[in-house]
Amino acid sequence: MNGRAALAAGLWLAAAAPAGAYQRDEHYFTVHLALASLRPRIEGEDVVAFCAQLADEAPELNAIQAYERLMRHPLDYAAWSMGGRGSDANVGRMVTIQQLLHGLTGGAPAAVRVVATAAARASLSEVEAARGDPARRTDALCALGFALHLYGDSFAHRRIKNPRRMYQTGIGHLFDASKPDFPLARLALWREYVGSLRTLFPSASAETLDPLLASAEEPSRSARSANAYGRGELIRLETAELVRRGASPAPMPINAAKVPCQPLADAYAARRGWKSAPSCERAWALYRREAEEALAAYDAEPAHAGEPSRPDCARSFYDGPLFDGGAR
Repeated sequence: MNGRAALAAGLWLAAAAPAGAYQRDEHYFTVHLALASLRPRIEGEDVVAFCAQLADEAPELNAIQAYERLMRHPLDYAAWSMGGRGSDANVGRMVTIQQLLHGLTGGAPAAVRVVATAAARASLSEVEAARGDPARRTDALCALGFALHLYGDSFAHRRIKNPRRMYQTGIGHLFDASKPDFPLARLALWREYVGSLRTLFPSASAETLDPLLASAEEPSRSARSANAYGRGELIRLETAELVRRGASPAPMPINAAKVPCQPLADAYAARRGWKSAPSCERAWALYRREAEEALAAYDAEPAHAGEPSRPDCARSFYDGPLFDGGAR
């Protein structure tokens, strides 16, 4: 993309309503449903589901807000637009968030899915290892939520016109508007996502979610942009299924005020009566290490030599401070 086109896209983006990967609370609902179907259940599954949604709500982690942050630095924005250059604090930060957490790599969906799967399983191992340390275990559960967010985005962020590629780093799915955010807009892809989630938990058995997937067929037929692609009906179906499985769904509200990550987590934990809130800083550090290791392992495979995991921009990831407003 040349500089003028990138600037035009950036101005359009700045004027548009932010959109997450899957309509924001869809990460919460689908992850919570997948965890509620496991036998045995994971203690703390509500923390996992919360953090799967937190990735789209916290301003430090949201893909759109990472791009908007870069736009506030014209020199770095120009350097990015003309070849992926620019400072780590601005360009590197955006690349890190968009690629490691939201799968906006421009590469193959399989690569993102492999990385997300490996990170999820590493987080599960950390959850088990931390059983005697409640704070550490909560952070590991949150890191698992981040990994499951990336896993969901490995489906949601496949391009509509070319599903063999992920949307690109930077503007993401801007030119397809919010359509990729809605499961019923691409029902077959969402079914593939939901049906494959059980493979991330090899030590557990999973009750089928086929009845829910079948019940989504009818509202998908009338799904249009005018009715938010049947989103309200899908929420109703998902909520009923969670309640049937003994869960108490409580997706966090859209963070219109852009409250930083840690105050968001603290407030939600207090509302839900958790003993402690996850630390955004520690959970991100754990997840990032797991995702980077998985990414490096994927690219080191000789079979992947001709298909790098992130062809858009393979620069080093940002390693500076990420969180505002009381990280701990």
